[in-house]
Amino acid sequence: MRGFWKRRSPGLATRAYNIFKYKGFLTLMRTAIAFLRINIEQDWRLEHMLLHPSVRGYPPVVAALNGELKPTTADESIAARLIKAFKKAAEDECILNPASSIDVWGILQRGPHSAFLQLLRDENTTALAAYLCNMSRLGISEGLVQGEDEYRKIISSRKFRKWLAVYNADKLVALGEAMGVLPCKNPEQGKFVFNNIYSNLDEVVEKIEKYLQISIIPPNIEGCLFKLRTKKGTISYRDIFAVYTAWRIRELLKGPSSAKVCEIGGGIGKLAYYAHSFGIRNYTIVDLPYVNVLQGYYLIKCLPQANIILYGESKANCEDIIEIMPYWSFEHKPEGSYDLTINSDSFPEIDKKTVLNYLKNIKRNTKNYFLSVNQEGRIFDLVYDFEQSVVSELVEETGGFRRLSRFPFWLRKGYVEEVFEIKR
Repeated sequence: MRGFWKRRSPGLATRAYNIFKYKGFLTLMRTAIAFLRINIEQDWRLEHMLLHPSVRGYPPVVAALNGELKPTTADESIAARLIKAFKKAAEDECILNPASSIDVWGILQRGPHSAFLQLLRDENTTALAAYLCNMSRLGISEGLVQGEDEYRKIISSRKFRKWLAVYNADKLVALGEAMGVLPCKNPEQGKFVFNNIYSNLDEVVEKIEKYLQISIIPPNIEGCLFKLRTKKGTISYRDIFAVYTAWRIRELLKGPSSAKVCEIGGGIGKLAYYAHSFGIRNYTIVDLPYVNVLQGYYLIKCLPQANIILYGESKANCEDIIEIMPYWSFEHKPEGSYDLTINSDSFPEIDKKTVLNYLKNIKRNTKNYFLSVNQEGRIFDLVYDFEQSVVSELVEETGGFRRLSRFPFWLRKGYVEEVFEIKR
């Protein structure tokens, strides 16, 4: 009997090993399930971002990364000009001594945008020119164009590339529906399979351009950016967003005129580019000084015939002007300086006190309209103790505005387009 137990009863070390092995297996299973759940939720989120989902998998859409661009001597000249403007803005910002903001942009400056800020401080024109040519694969484009993380994902994941190609095509089709050159698809009528809407994107581009009387294909100056391929050239979904928003500005201003427009938070300048295409020739962007550098580069490259005025440069005596200014210049503009002020996809991510100050100044320096295209997700960041704002609530808190319209943004789920009239 004693020998029986000796043969069959495991020792203390063996029992401990078996328990560890069992618990280790459970831990491994829990990790695998959590990983699977995260991927399922991610796939679900991506699918629900499409306005025209398909039940037969992703349809074939031609899209690819742009090649890496090499800077030219002209790019280095532009970089030198941009560094000069940034240096002056940085000096003036030190005098203003603004508090460091606890918002999305403050987080980005301390994270993926920090390397670009250091590059500007180093004043190396050659390095800056090379960086700007291919910014779409680098940290500075996080939250603005594409970003380093998304670039890696595009390279490594075939499934993500296929989804992103369809996402770009989805926005092009939605633009056609918004313009009325394509009929809106209606799943209530049994049209659940939307694959065929992507079968002739070149025709969609033709119809949109014929209706708008402009080319919607931008100059191909963005190295390493994932874009939709068409016969007329390449286009990304952010270009498509900008086409629609510029068209809405033109409609509100009742066509090309001498109207003055100001954009608060201008991305890399795509909306300003398309507004110029629509005949709006007096345009101002106000933004963070280092983001002004991106806008200056993009617009100087895309619109060599226009007068792009950077901070500290003298204003040309003509009407065809795009001014690119740091954020504090907005509150120094005299009463009635602009006919329309636009904010697209940034107010919810900016510190609430800063947005309220912008709205107070919009009432003073804008004569007619404030156009807002923003999401209302109200995400709360536990790490930085920051909650995103809802623009309509801040407008109501500010007072002095009358809402003329509010409806879902045609091209992007979860975004709202609102037009406010400034009360006089």
